[in-house]
Amino acid sequence: MFQVFDFPLNQSGFDLVEVAPPYDPTGMTGQVAARILLDLLSYVLKEKEIIRKKEYSKEKEEIIS
Repeated sequence: MFQVFDFPLNQSGFDLVEVAPPYDPTGMTGQVAARILLDLLSYVLKEKEIIRKKEYSKEKEEIIS
């Protein structure tokens, strides 16, 4: 079961459990787990980048005005 939670990005964390490659002769368990972690990490980093750009724009506006 996979659940996505809306969490504040300054307190992000995720836990992937029940990955047991020794019991999976095809190796799909490990590949799917790696993909899920990559996607979650990419999402968190992209969201933080967007937030930083917004904060930078606000600071720049304040300096200019």
